[in-house]
Amino acid sequence: VTLPGGRVTPDFISTSHPWILRASAVALDDAALINQKEAVGFGRKVYGDQVVHWRDINITKIHVDIDIGHDPHDTRNLEYFAAPRLGRVLSKPHHVANYPYAQKCARDCLALPPTKCLSFNYDYSENGLCELLEEIEGHGVVMYRDGIFHNFERLGIGHAAEVVHEDLNLIHNELYYYNLFLNNTV
Repeated sequence: VTLPGGRVTPDFISTSHPWILRASAVALDDAALINQKEAVGFGRKVYGDQVVHWRDINITKIHVDIDIGHDPHDTRNLEYFAAPRLGRVLSKPHHVANYPYAQKCARDCLALPPTKCLSFNYDYSENGLCELLEEIEGHGVVMYRDGIFHNFERLGIGHAAEVVHEDLNLIHNELYYYNLFLNNTV
């Protein structure tokens, strides 16, 4: 049994608006998801549903066609990745190289199947270290600040959902958790 990996990213970390919570979720799984639920509560996992009880949501499969075409200078490669985030995903790279530009690292990642390169770390120092990764941040994989490393996450991987709640009555200075429950066909 393999559990779907992924993460939930809040649209904002804190707010003065006591009735709105929004987040986006990315789930990575190569099998179809048959059970998709979300809740909001004071804790994690199955018991974290005190604010919004478990309810069905629709997480859709993301698909991006890669068509770089004739691109001798590798200028279009980064179009197939989310905006870079300052930090380095702590994961064992399966390929390491040194390049003067992040576009070359993106080219190497796009040459692999999506499951073999979900993201890459690139060091913008003179070192130009490129690390191709089979993981993204979330589900036990963390990102941390390390010099001027940036992480690029490949577009078109996994499943995605936007979660919006605009009718809540939240308490000031309280911590709330978004919780996802996903089951796959395996």
